[in-house]
Amino acid sequence: MTFVERSPGGRVEYQFAGAGRTLRKTRYYAGNRLVREICYGEYEEREGKLYPKWVMLKNARYGYSLSVRQSANRD
Repeated sequence: MTFVERSPGGRVEYQFAGAGRTLRKTRYYAGNRLVREICYGEYEEREGKLYPKWVMLKNARYGYSLSVRQSANRD
């Protein structure tokens, strides 16, 4: 399921998937050009809320990506 939020300069797409309809991707566009994409995965529940175990930012404009993963040694 995808929701689109439009603005004068572009749009943001929110993509939800899976049994719990969790947020999987967020895409930011300037006009029709993809600027960046954020991917979320492996959700876990803590204190009644869902949190992704990893997040990956892909910047199409500058050509880099950044990955953040939850540490296995958290308290």
